[in-house]
Amino acid sequence: MYALFKKNEELKGVRYQFLEETSLFGCKSGYLPWFLKNQLSAAQSEPLKWHVNMERSFKNAGQNNQVLIINLKPNRKDRKISLYELMDVWGSSHNGWTPVMFHLRGLFSDEKPPQNKSFVFEILHLNV
Repeated sequence: MYALFKKNEELKGVRYQFLEETSLFGCKSGYLPWFLKNQLSAAQSEPLKWHVNMERSFKNAGQNNQVLIINLKPNRKDRKISLYELMDVWGSSHNGWTPVMFHLRGLFSDEKPPQNKSFVFEILHLNV
């Protein structure tokens, strides 16, 4: 699950306000293609290496203080959750395949030991 949140830093800490469930991938509705469209030129060709810094990309799109939150365990039967803020995404697109690496900041995990405020790197392979 991917969700868009507004992030507000307050005296007592950080507050996240849910805005909507959303897509990260997908040509028509995904945040990554939308951000990359503004970064890449038509002259570039595959293999194409790219990087999206989420904070900078949201600011450039006029969506200050917005972040994407990922539940890394969306389909668990025991309903345990692990929430992470997406910080950066690196990818290399070539011939329909795109391996991507996420840089995530741990927000909440109901696993022991708690992983709050930890950083995680996750690798995915997309067939696009």
